Amino acid sequence: MEIIIKDDSGQVALATAEMIREQLNKKPASLICFAAGHTQRETLELLAEWYKNGELEFDRCRLIGLDEWVGLAGDLPGTCLHFISENVFKPMDISPERYFFFDGCTDDLDAQCAAANAYIDRFGPIDLVVLGAGMNAHLGFNEPGVGLDLRSHVCDLDNTSKTVGTKYFESSVPLTRGITLGLRDLLSAGTLILQVTGKHKVDVVKKICDGEISNMVPASLTRNHSNAVLLIDTEAAAGISTLAYTGRC
Repeated sequence: MEIIIKDDSGQVALATAEMIREQLNKKPASLICFAAGHTQRETLELLAEWYKNGELEFDRCRLIGLDEWVGLAGDLPGTCLHFISENVFKPMDISPERYFFFDGCTDDLDAQCAAANAYIDRFGPIDLVVLGAGMNAHLGFNEPGVGLDLRSHVCDLDNTSKTVGTKYFESSVPLTRGITLGLRDLLSAGTLILQVTGKHKVDVVKKICDGEISNMVPASLTRNHSNAVLLIDTEAAAGISTLAYTGRC
C-alpha cells in the first residue's frame, strides 16, 4: 500500500479526483464504487465540476453502490443512495441503466445481495473503489470481525457505527443493520483508494498503518492490496510512527 500525505482534505480530494480521471482516461467504461461519506464529498464535487466543464469523461462508466442502511428509504437525506444521487447521479447525468445501488427497504435483502454480485460479475470486477475508514476502521459496513471471503451481505452494525451514523440524519432513525459489498469484491478492485482525514482519525490511521493486519481492523487489510493508496492529511497522519510516505504538498 502506498501512503500519500497531503496538507489538508482539499488536497486529498484533488489527488483522489486526479486518480479517478486517470482511470477513466485509461478505461472510460470502468466500473467504479464510491463510499458515501463526508470525506468523499470534496472529491465528488471536483469530479462534478470537471464534468460540467468538459474536463472529465464520465459518460461510459458504470457505478456500483457500496452500502446502505437497512430499513431506510433511499430518498431520505442521510442515506447512502440520497448522498450519491445528489453528488454523483444528478450532477453527472448518470441514468439508472448505468448503476446498481442497494435498496435498504426491500423485503428481500438476500435478493439485493445476489443482484449486486451479479452486477459485478457482469460488468466487473470493480476497476476502482474509493473508500473511507470508519471510527471502528470498517470498510463500507464490513464491521470488525467480518469474514474475509464474503461478498454482498447484510450485517448487524456495531455500536460505533450506530453512534457515528446519527450524524448523517436530521432526526432520529433506527440504525441497526447495514447491507454492503463484501471484502472479497472490494479487495479485488483494480485500484483501491482509502481516504482518511482529520485529527479525529489519528488512532484509526495508526491502526491501519502500524497495527496488526486483521479483520478486527478491516481497513488494515488494504495493506495487502497490490494497488492500494492510503490518502491522508497531516492531521490524520500525526500518529504514524515509521512508515515512509510520498507526496507531501
